[in-house]
Amino acid sequence: MPAEEYASAQAIRAQRAVFDVETGVVRTDGRVAWTAVSAAPVALSSWKVVLVVRDITAQREAQEALAASEQRFRALTRPLNGANEKRELLDQVRTVLFHELDLAQVLRKVVEAIAGTFGYAQVSLYLLQGDTLWLQHQVGYTTVIPAIPITQGVSGRVVRSRQPCLVTDVHADADFVGAIAGIVSEVCVPLLDEDRVMGTLNIESTGDVILTQADLELMTALGEHVSLAITRARLYTQVRESEERFRTLIADLHVGVLLQGPASEILLYNQQALDLLGLTESQLLGKTSLDADWDVIHEDGSPFPGPAHPVPRAIASRRPVNDVLMGVFRLNTQSRIWLLVNANPQLHPDGSVRQVICTFMDVTARKHAEDALRQSEHLLQESQIVANLGSYLLDITSGLWTSSEVLDTIFGIEKAYQRSVSGWVALIHPEDRQAVSDYFMHEVIEKRAYFDRTYRIIRQNDGAPRWVHGLGKLEFDAESRPVVMYGTIQDITERKQSRTTCVRAGAGARTHCAA
Repeated sequence: MPAEEYASAQAIRAQRAVFDVETGVVRTDGRVAWTAVSAAPVALSSWKVVLVVRDITAQREAQEALAASEQRFRALTRPLNGANEKRELLDQVRTVLFHELDLAQVLRKVVEAIAGTFGYAQVSLYLLQGDTLWLQHQVGYTTVIPAIPITQGVSGRVVRSRQPCLVTDVHADADFVGAIAGIVSEVCVPLLDEDRVMGTLNIESTGDVILTQADLELMTALGEHVSLAITRARLYTQVRESEERFRTLIADLHVGVLLQGPASEILLYNQQALDLLGLTESQLLGKTSLDADWDVIHEDGSPFPGPAHPVPRAIASRRPVNDVLMGVFRLNTQSRIWLLVNANPQLHPDGSVRQVICTFMDVTARKHAEDALRQSEHLLQESQIVANLGSYLLDITSGLWTSSEVLDTIFGIEKAYQRSVSGWVALIHPEDRQAVSDYFMHEVIEKRAYFDRTYRIIRQNDGAPRWVHGLGKLEFDAESRPVVMYGTIQDITERKQSRTTCVRAGAGARTHCAA
């Protein structure tokens, strides 16, 4: 194909949209893929033309198969009267094949075209579901047989054998099952999808009309066209229903969904994605994860380059990329939103990436709450350091306790220290140990009073005695049993020593102590 015949070249030259330019593409394996290319010029500085490419290889192959079938059809109809009328039927079937994609309409038009063009009085078409043939459309019957098991009737025999059948005298065929009285002859041909039977096409005659071998050959040739039309319509219906289910699914999700191609280009989206990203449809479609327009940052505020985005990473690794936190700037609100993003690639049988499903949810509120919590925890920790005040939580049932970093510093203990009741008792100064233990058991546990006591400890890392003031409160379960105790311990050594100095100085030092 000369370059000037390309759809893009035609669109740019004419400055108008060009539709369905049939273009053959030679693949790397030597096979030819047939495409229908549409192109439209766009007035953007960085774009010249937008292309839409549809794979029509199957349609092209169907056309070739149809052409071959037409040759056989013409050979059959040439010796018969009304050959032009027979060819007209072929044209009608071709129209159905290439211009009608709704399965129900295909079945109706096929049956009515056969009856109208050839003048057959009774025509019916059945599709196979499981082990039963189900009537889809008919012409000429006052009563019908809606379902035929494949173990019964001439139609059932055709399904089992996958061979067309002519019955010139139905009364001589034990398998024949009639829907109306007066049937004389029947022709039944299988409708095949490759080697699989998907239904049957039947014509029957009444009165003195006897169907012949010519009718059988004609219907056999015609059956190839009908099979192609049904297969194409069925595939189209399945794809359409699948797309509708997918669109309905992603529309109802409370997360943003993008369907992106193997170059990370955005192919499909839901409304939630537009809302979260703050973009319109025209701004979103055609974008890729590599576009410089995305103003995305990491949690630490550093830029988030395009190749590091989840979708390009999933394409490169062909593995899912999950739970990536990204800060996205929205132009419409001039604000930044935080998204938690997942990218799941879907692969072709050869392992190459077919598409990537990207989902993301708004975690801005959670991010702000976590930032506030971290800030609060930082202020609390700094406050504890200034006040030399540590905190703890004691699980009464297990006898284990946890401590803050400041409390660990006060006690002079490491992370590996055994934080049990016995471990806490071991920290208490030997001269105070019994008194504090009795106070804890009798006053706090038995009488359920607050823990409020000053006592001495031996700091573990240097063996220095220190004065501490402990506060604590019990919490109880539904049966009034103590389950946890939480509180604070403050190092008051300097304060204690200062008071002791004042007491020892006597009355003459009062002014100095007060100062």
